[in-house]
Amino acid sequence: MTERTKHLICLLGRGEGKAVSREQLAVLMGMDDRTMREAVAYARLEGVCIANAQDGRGYYLPDNLEEYKKQYRQTLNRAKRIFAQLKPLRHAIADLEDSDQLMLEEILKGDV
Repeated sequence: MTERTKHLICLLGRGEGKAVSREQLAVLMGMDDRTMREAVAYARLEGVCIANAQDGRGYYLPDNLEEYKKQYRQTLNRAKRIFAQLKPLRHAIADLEDSDQLMLEEILKGDV
């Protein structure tokens, strides 16, 4: 676990009622908002369960089963939304590949 992650853990309260706002956490960590969010994302990849109530109160360490479940559902829903965004991208790629293939066939036939 990185020192930055250890520092982040020390700053977070345990339980939703002790959430630390994103702005306050960025100041305490001595970094801008984007870098702080990246630090949270990296800590999560390192296996730290960091919850976010998504109501502006900020980040916290879950204190009970319900808080873990709530964060799990939030993360799962976010992942589903991200995966849903892939469908139109797949279609756009397929359409462009079909278009490129048609153009290549026209070139080979001498129609262009």
